[in-house]
Amino acid sequence: MTFPAAILLALSLSMDSFAAALSRGAAQARLDLGEALRVGVFFGAFQTVAPLAGWMLGMGFAGYLAAVDHWIAFALLAGLGAKLIRDGLKGRPAEAAVRLPAAALAGLALATSIDATAAGVSLSLMSVDILAVAGLVGAVTFAAAVGGAIIGPVAAPALGRHAMMAGGLGLFGLGVKILIDHNAFG
Repeated sequence: MTFPAAILLALSLSMDSFAAALSRGAAQARLDLGEALRVGVFFGAFQTVAPLAGWMLGMGFAGYLAAVDHWIAFALLAGLGAKLIRDGLKGRPAEAAVRLPAAALAGLALATSIDATAAGVSLSLMSVDILAVAGLVGAVTFAAAVGGAIIGPVAAPALGRHAMMAGGLGLFGLGVKILIDHNAFG
């Protein structure tokens, strides 16, 4: 995987966390930098571990999937992209609580990392440095979540759904790129 493709993947996977953090920030009466960093750590950590877990799961089945790996990667990424686009079109309401307990925040971080787990399965079918990609996904997600929590009090209604749709388009585009690369250079 090229570095630009890894950046696109990281940005796309971070949009769900960005939108959730934006919603969390919107629930705040004022900017709380400590809470923004806390949200970023949770989302970043879960998004780092998720692709690793998916990659390990995918590696267990790699021998059986070689003939159709590009189609599986496309289907997973396109499906995830479509889900994010659909969620963005529906809109996502802001959470009501001002400060989530750690267990609730972990649950939210886990929910937003499901896509990264599925992407990890796709990555197991490609030649990638999974530790580098997972680290990049986690770092980008940390930054996106902190940013979302910081700008959330002001901008959530305007940006939340567009961030989800942009992430969905990015994942769908990455899936198409995998198909093109395999069929052109297979």
